[in-house]
Amino acid sequence: MASAMQQGDSAASEETWLRVDEDESNHLQRQGGRAHRRRPPPSPQTAIDGAFNTAPPLLQRSMSLQQDVAHYQKIRLRTLSKLPPQLTRSQISMISIGGVIGTGVFLGIAQSLYTGGPLGLFLGYSLVGTMVFAVVVSVAEMVAWLPSVGGGIVALAGLYVDPALGFAMGWNACSTGRSFSQP
Repeated sequence: MASAMQQGDSAASEETWLRVDEDESNHLQRQGGRAHRRRPPPSPQTAIDGAFNTAPPLLQRSMSLQQDVAHYQKIRLRTLSKLPPQLTRSQISMISIGGVIGTGVFLGIAQSLYTGGPLGLFLGYSLVGTMVFAVVVSVAEMVAWLPSVGGGIVALAGLYVDPALGFAMGWNACSTGRSFSQP
């Protein structure tokens, strides 16, 4: 009778499976009458997600930016193969110069010349021109790196600086009527 109980216990122990979570239940193997858990090695995405959930907020935001940039780089690679550039550098330069030199420059310069004189006008235009040039070149570099972000400078501000700044710039563009103007 004792041997029958031992056989029953060994049969019960052979049939006993280790309980694991639902997602790991597919990884059970039966070897030598015992149940073993086989865990696959963690994927890089799992490691990133685990680090993302435990990282401080500033690091989380940085990691989120890296994931967004990776997403837009994939889109860029698809876009580059489908859309070859058709404008030359000289054409782009002429378009930008034509946008800068307009009737507003010639009409607005009179009051500035009267108020500041020729030296003040030159220094003022040089200073403001330098700042505008720096902003335009940085925006052009960001758009050339991620051309299909969508939303222009508003989306870039939300992606690189802070989503709240992108939100504020979007509403500012809507309130001034610039969101409906042609590029």
